[in-house]
Amino acid sequence: MKTTLGRSEGGVAWEFPHETLLTFVRELEAGGVPLCAEFAEMIELQRVAPAPAGLQDDSVAAQLVSEPMTAAESASTLLLATAAARARDAGLDDEALLKLMAVATVFVARFESYLAERDLSDLV
Repeated sequence: MKTTLGRSEGGVAWEFPHETLLTFVRELEAGGVPLCAEFAEMIELQRVAPAPAGLQDDSVAAQLVSEPMTAAESASTLLLATAAARARDAGLDDEALLKLMAVATVFVARFESYLAERDLSDLV
């Protein structure tokens, strides 16, 4: 999928990360990026606002996103923040930034599972 990252036109409420991410995911959805509606739904589950239609606050999905951050997620946060800051400082173009974030996203998304599998294989 070919996409551009776009440029901020202002009006981004950086102090409200859930709202900021919702804005970004809705922009991507409007651009035809698959699964963005589901991504937005997940973010909305953790906002202070009521759950989206069809999802109750006591649903398994709501419980999942309301759990405290794990150690793996904390380490992943630092990795993504470091990558973003260094990419910014290096002035990476969109193509290079997308490549970096694609690789980082795969590792971040699978890190918790990797740690669990690694611990299980140590038991065998």
